[in-house]
Amino acid sequence: MHESIDWPKKQEPARPRRRTFFILIALFALVILTGRTAIAAWVDLLWYRSLGYEGVFWKTLGLEWGIFAAFFVGTFLILTCPAITPYTLPGIR
Repeated sequence: MHESIDWPKKQEPARPRRRTFFILIALFALVILTGRTAIAAWVDLLWYRSLGYEGVFWKTLGLEWGIFAAFFVGTFLILTCPAITPYTLPGIR
């Protein structure tokens, strides 16, 4: 008869507590940094809604985000696209 050998079971490494700690700190910092802005936007929405101008709030918010997005894309293209930047054109130094 063959003898069977029981190999020691591999134990899963314990999840490092340090990673969990840093994730909790990052989430806490995110809440602290964005909480004030979120509350201010909520209060503005409630105020505009109480006056009956909720559409003005949403239009203003949309314009702000649209302008931000346009300038973000423009800046990104200027900084990353070598065909647009003047320093990569021939003859300019």
